[in-house]
Amino acid sequence: VMRLESPSGYDAKMELWTNGVERFEFGVDESDSNKFKIGPNMGNSAMEIASSKVTTFKAEVDVTDKLTVSASLIPKISLEEAGSDVYEISSDSNEFCIRNATNATDDFKLNDGDASFSGSATISGNLIAEGKGELRSTKLSTIENALFRLSELPLNESSMPSTSTIEARFNQGD
Repeated sequence: VMRLESPSGYDAKMELWTNGVERFEFGVDESDSNKFKIGPNMGNSAMEIASSKVTTFKAEVDVTDKLTVSASLIPKISLEEAGSDVYEISSDSNEFCIRNATNATDDFKLNDGDASFSGSATISGNLIAEGKGELRSTKLSTIENALFRLSELPLNESSMPSTSTIEARFNQGD
């Protein structure tokens, strides 16, 4: 057991040196709510852990294998930038969600194979829907240069095969 104690008003810290130059230090910063800090120096820390266990990384975090986020309720990652909307990425049961937390809207949901968007979806390439299903819009106002291909539709006409492909192309002005 090693114990490092400092008098009141001083930080309890350890310094790591190589070739006569201080490279890193870690310890408890008494002047900053007794946070545990690691970095080139206590005033320029790369990581801080508060007594509440909230951990702050002050630079990029490189993950070389995998990053696991778990929680007792709903695991989520919050993406925040000063002056911008806050977005959350979460997973709950069978649902994956990208949520605008500022506006309280689910912008994208993936639930048991079904995807939904709360706004517009801009597709610069092809949109291909394969298998059985539907492409539906309740607020479709314009279609420009769109191609819809519906495959594997069951048809009841006796003169047609049991499955077929229907293709419809819509151009501006059609």
